[in-house]
Amino acid sequence: MSSRARLCYIDAGHVEASAQDLSGFDVITAAGQRLGEFVGLIVDPPVRRVLYLVVHGIGLFGQRRLLVPMSAARLDVDQRALQVELEPGADCRAFKAQEFASFSDGDLLSALFQRPTSVDRDSEM
Repeated sequence: MSSRARLCYIDAGHVEASAQDLSGFDVITAAGQRLGEFVGLIVDPPVRRVLYLVVHGIGLFGQRRLLVPMSAARLDVDQRALQVELEPGADCRAFKAQEFASFSDGDLLSALFQRPTSVDRDSEM
């Protein structure tokens, strides 16, 4: 079974940090380049790991949602921004909602009460 089958989407409206809803936060690179607006997360509940930020960006071909790899992200509440480590010119995959289940109560229970499973990095997306 591929690890992709267990990946889930969480809408930004359900993500909080520092007692603040993160929906509408900008996602920027360490160099200050704006990638777009934070709209959600892709998580692997059994492993208890965030894999991607889902970012609504505007590019040459119009608006689209992108999967930005979740590296060491830094939250800047004052600037309402999430800063990510992303190489200049990095190509982020398009987010396709049908590829991911919505995060459910069962996923929450799994993440809270089951032992984390190991991560097979070669099988991730």
